[in-house]
Amino acid sequence: MARKNEAHDAVVESLTQALLLMMEQKPLAQINISELCEKAGVSRVSFYRNFDYAGEFYFYYGLNEATIANTISNTNHHT
Repeated sequence: MARKNEAHDAVVESLTQALLLMMEQKPLAQINISELCEKAGVSRVSFYRNFDYAGEFYFYYGLNEATIANTISNTNHHT
């Protein structure tokens, strides 16, 4: 069971980091799963093994355009 959780965590971390980078270029509504997975280096199969749809990924992690924008803003101010 621990290996499954580690794999899930790795996929989520990659997707989250990719999403944050992509959100610097365009709004959340314009990012699709294929390009997110490509940027994250994660297959679509892996994405859908962990989440039923994009909204579940965003909801599960409390991600919405406002919180992501705030995260990006805070990150940019500290670099």
